[in-house]
Amino acid sequence: LRWVLSTIDLEENMPGPYPAIVTQEDNTIKFRIKGQGVTEKPLGLFTIDENTGIVYVHQPIDREVYHIFHVDFDVLDRQTDATVDKTLSFNVDIKDKNDNRPVFTPSVLQATLQAHDNDQKDTPNSQFTMKVVSQDPASPTFTMRDMPGTYFSSLLSPYNTEVMEMELKEILRIGIKDKDSPNTPGSRAVFSILKGNEEGNYKIETDSKTNEGVLSVITELEIAVENKEKLFQCVDGKAVTGTTPNPNTAKVVVKVINVNDPPVFKKQVEKVFRNENGPPGDVLFVPEIKDEDSDVNNLRYELIQDPAKWMSVDPKTGKITTVQTMDRESPFVKNGTYTVMVHAIDDGQPPATGTCSVVVYLGDLNDNPPHLISKNTVMCGNKVNRVDVKPRDLDGPPFANPFTFSLGEELKNLWKLDPTTGTNTSLISLRSLPYGNYSVPLKIQDQQGLQAEDVLQVVVCECTGINTCRGRLPFSSRLGPAAIGLMFAGLLLLAFLLLFCFLCECKSKNFQHIPLNLEEEGNQTLVKYNMEGGGSIYKVCETVRLADSLEL
Repeated sequence: LRWVLSTIDLEENMPGPYPAIVTQEDNTIKFRIKGQGVTEKPLGLFTIDENTGIVYVHQPIDREVYHIFHVDFDVLDRQTDATVDKTLSFNVDIKDKNDNRPVFTPSVLQATLQAHDNDQKDTPNSQFTMKVVSQDPASPTFTMRDMPGTYFSSLLSPYNTEVMEMELKEILRIGIKDKDSPNTPGSRAVFSILKGNEEGNYKIETDSKTNEGVLSVITELEIAVENKEKLFQCVDGKAVTGTTPNPNTAKVVVKVINVNDPPVFKKQVEKVFRNENGPPGDVLFVPEIKDEDSDVNNLRYELIQDPAKWMSVDPKTGKITTVQTMDRESPFVKNGTYTVMVHAIDDGQPPATGTCSVVVYLGDLNDNPPHLISKNTVMCGNKVNRVDVKPRDLDGPPFANPFTFSLGEELKNLWKLDPTTGTNTSLISLRSLPYGNYSVPLKIQDQQGLQAEDVLQVVVCECTGINTCRGRLPFSSRLGPAAIGLMFAGLLLLAFLLLFCFLCECKSKNFQHIPLNLEEEGNQTLVKYNMEGGGSIYKVCETVRLADSLEL
């Protein structure tokens, strides 16, 4: 078996579908290819089925980019994978298609015509226009436009405008006249600053609708800025062929109006470092301030932010002093800092205000003992023998965890804590406990030895859910409707019994009869009279008369 050099022809930009078959060899050997379009750029263009010998192309090819590809083929034994012959090179030739239109170089040809008029210059007699009278052939059509060479002229010169010191805004619009045809490139003005903008305080732009130059202040102007300068020129910004006349210029006088400058603190943010729990009366801040327009001795100071009311400010000197103890664990302290804001107000017209923030960094002290996060818990006696105990310390490191936990000696036969050191612990019952409520005193000590005692209330019960006692009602500080009804019923019964006792006081001299309205009946009480047939002291009567005066 020998290879022969061959050429494969492909048509450029074939419509597909892809992959498309390029060639196929029918034999019992394996094929591999390499070279352009396979292992060299452009990668992935050609592939071959090593078993069938079918070569595929995977995308359209532009002959104007690649007109030929050099591809090497290797043949291998299908059983042993050994090369059976030398590498064979193929040239993949790309056939051309008529897919590119002609292109002129250069694409645009410009012709310039100049004319002159011997009549008096700068009069209507010397002005003229040009137009195309005829052309051969008639297509394409040629047109003419005005030569952008007519002078611009400003409407007003010089210009006068003013701006408040430190103010940023549009301050002037410069109108122009142009003798070119309106709304053509030759009539569009471009403004530029010649002199006076060395500090970059100004910007000028062209209004696309009105063709005006719009002058704006873009940086704050101080009163010391030179105000009278020849600032602007306006020219046609389009590139043209031929001679362009000199641009017209206009002088703009900008008057900067002085305003009352505010007081300025040496530092806008002042940092102060103190430990918490310091005594009142500590001077935290004395301002350093300057004012270009006012006497600093006439400034007055006000606190505008002091949420915890820990500070006072001297209205004449601005000195900030503590009036209360500062607590780092206060909710007004964020990330260990407490921020106070003070205003300095001058006596100008109108008054101007400067602001300074005083940030107090509070150092932590070990002033808070650890305590239990929750003092009540439920132990499911039918499931577990332990409950979690979680303490908290408002202080930060190193005045908080790890904690040390301990029990009283009298409880060590019922309970134990495990672990005894850490961020939290577990309370474990040492034996099966009867269902009920248990008070377990705990001692919790922080890392520095500050200790506190707390009592954990443990309810041992049979649970039906997660920490839910069977038949146990939730704790409530309110009475239900049934309880309120029973209370009223009890009060009414008590009132009735008291009234009955008053009416039935038999020995009272204020009563003559008992109002039972019953038929006479036998005596129900046996009394020893030492005589046969002794009668009773009282008789039952049908009516009862109260005394004329009854005092209760």
